Amino acid sequence: MVEDPDDDKFLECAIALNADFIVSGDRHLLELGDYMGIKILNPRDFLHVIESRRV
Repeated sequence: MVEDPDDDKFLECAIALNADFIVSGDRHLLELGDYMGIKILNPRDFLHVIESRRV
């Protein structure tokens, strides 16, 4: 699925759980940006998303 086959397990898990996000510092995952509708973000960007959703 990705350049680094060791990362496939993270994508498979996120798909199985219908995750909205994968939070990672892994370069190979981050290069995807999005996989099957799952946003792949680094921790800083994920925090920005969460903060922007607060009311």
